[in-house]
Order: sequence, then C-alpha cells, then structure tokens
Amino acid sequence: MAQSRSEVRVQLSPPLRKYLARLVRSGRYGSTADVIENSLILLAVEEAETARSNDRIREMISEGARQAARGEFVSAEEVRADLRRRRAEYRRSQRKRA
Repeated sequence: MAQSRSEVRVQLSPPLRKYLARLVRSGRYGSTADVIENSLILLAVEEAETARSNDRIREMISEGARQAARGEFVSAEEVRADLRRRRAEYRRSQRKRA
C-alpha cells in the first residue's frame, strides 16, 4: 500500500536549489520530493547512529567513573597509547569509507 504524501513548502538557498535540480535531472530521483524524502531518511539514520554513539560514550564514561571509585586507574602513558591506537584505527576506517 502506498503512503499518502502531504505538501510541505521549504525555501532553499540558490546553491541548494541548483543541487536539487541537478539530482532530479540526473535521473537518480523522480522528483524534488523524492530527493528531499531520501535526504530526510538519511538524516534520520545519521541521527540514530549519533544517538547510539553518544549512548556508548556515556556508558564508557560511567564505567570509567565506577572504575575510579574502585581505585582502578591506568597510567597517563597507557591512556595516550590507547588513544593513539584508537586514532589510527579510526583513520584507517575513514580511508576505507572514502
């Protein structure tokens, strides 16, 4: 069953209007509404991923606080080494995406 659509009017800057028109002309999208709908779906996915990432970060901070309360600490050099390792992993993952 097809979902009904309601009309929404938006004002876009000239560069975004040109980009929108170019996407429709390319044939990848049937209409400007299709472009905007797809864009909003991608934004929703990105927002959900950001929320999950933030939840993981908050949990890691909470775990660190619990460890600190128990007196479980690591040296500053261990922290720096772990950060360097994580940064290298992140950079490798970003290169694979590009």
